[in-house]
Amino acid sequence: MASPLAFLYPNCTSCRRAREWLSEHAPGFRERHIYREPPSQDELRAIARALPGGAEALLARRSRRFRELGFADHPDRLPKDEEGLIRLLAEEPRLLRRPIVTDGRKAVAGWDRDAFEAAFGR
Repeated sequence: MASPLAFLYPNCTSCRRAREWLSEHAPGFRERHIYREPPSQDELRAIARALPGGAEALLARRSRRFRELGFADHPDRLPKDEEGLIRLLAEEPRLLRRPIVTDGRKAVAGWDRDAFEAAFGR
């Protein structure tokens, strides 16, 4: 299994919790700033395939950017298809749930200790 790759934002409490957990349980993990070096469309496709909810599970519906773009008031404006949603997330990384961690086969979006343990616990 490849070492996990974590997309994190330093000011995010959930990301700090994920970093702490990964440091203890997956010390070889790699880290990328989710906004300065966001996942590419190809990476988002692979992550979405590994998540039960697909690309929808990557969408941060409570984010400020979600509201700024009008999706909170008009959810019908969101792309209906997986590929359209992946394009939107690649163009607007502030719409991504944080943190996102993947090892290429499994992925977790958002901080959930049990999900991290199931996916990356050794």
